[in-house]
Order: sequence, then structure tokens, then C-alpha cells
Amino acid sequence: MDRRTIALAVILAGLPAASTAHAAKGKPLETGQDVSYGATGDTTAGIHRSYVDNGLGFVKDQRTGLMWEKKDRSGGVHDVSNVYSWSDHQDGLADGTAFTDLLVNLNSPPCFAGFCDWRVPTRLELSTIVDLGVVGSESVPMVDPAFQNGCVDTCTITTCSCTDASTGGSYWTSTTYAPSDTSAWMIIFTEGRPSAYSKTVSLHVRAVRNFVEPEP
Repeated sequence: MDRRTIALAVILAGLPAASTAHAAKGKPLETGQDVSYGATGDTTAGIHRSYVDNGLGFVKDQRTGLMWEKKDRSGGVHDVSNVYSWSDHQDGLADGTAFTDLLVNLNSPPCFAGFCDWRVPTRLELSTIVDLGVVGSESVPMVDPAFQNGCVDTCTITTCSCTDASTGGSYWTSTTYAPSDTSAWMIIFTEGRPSAYSKTVSLHVRAVRNFVEPEP
């Protein structure tokens, strides 16, 4: 399914009304853990996660109002094995291939899924898709099944959803590391935690956009 077909399908399918898709004010997402070790609220605190995948190449998060690019194994722009730099120079500016390659591809008309405002997620945004109830490993990323299912060779974003784990599952965020502006935060999906790394290093990137503005 090419970009024009996906864009048309999105228009026909329609997007949910703002009243049904927004972050619950003052309520964090649940952790994903279902075994208690004695800490109050360690399993049930937070709102239940709710992801929607209409087979159009992205996953909509009904709780945060974010729309996530899906990854596949097609060998194209969405391939899960692709990696990108944050910055190509030591000045820390956003001129790496995450911005000049991936985002340019996604945001060039007719644009991915018909939307031209895809971006690199912040550290807090990317952290919301970590599932702390999953035991991560080099073959199992700590994410909801919405981001890891049917991931076989040659699958496409309309038939599968992939998250890399084989190389540590490290994904860039757009958030710069305050102690050093030549580093930025990443999320390590095999361990479910953030870490900072040099912006010139190439890591995975999952693009995101807002489809509904969360409540202030």
C-alpha cells in the first residue's frame, strides 16, 4: 500500500473525536506490571493503555493523543533496522539523518499517511510506550503488542508492527541532555529505561505526531 492509498484510507476512516481521545488530566499511564511486590499502587496505579491500529501504517494512542509511526521489515523508510544520527556535527544542532532523512521522507508531500507534521518524540512521549510488565531481552522489546506483532521478513507497516531489540533497542528522543548539549536522551527498549548518548551516534527513530491535543 503506497502513501497515496494510505492517505485516502485515513481520510475515509476518519479520526476519533477529541472528546474520546485525550490524556486523562492528572492521571499517569499504568506501568503494565500485574504482580505486586508490596509497594502501594505498584501494579494498578494509572489509566489503562488503549492503542488502535487500523492497518494504515500507524498506531493511535487513545490516552496520550499521539499517533506513532509503525516499523516493518520491508527494507524501505519504515524498516525497523534503519538507524539515524541526531546531529552530524559537534555543535549539537538537529542536522543529523533523523531530521534530514527520515523526517524529510515522512513530511514530503503527499506525506506519510497524509500528515506532514511527523517529528522525533520527546523523552517523556517515547517513555509512554514502554511496558514494564514485559521481560526485555535481545529478542523481546519492552513494548505493548501494538508495537511488536507479526514482525517477519518482508512484512509491511500495514501487516506488522516491529520494535528493534537485537541491537539493544535504543531509540532517539528529541530531548537534549542538559549537562551536555552534544548528547540527547534515548530509550533502551530491551531494558525499559532512558539513557543519554552522543548525538552523532546512529540509533533507531520512531516518528510521532499529535492527532489530538492532550488536555492541559
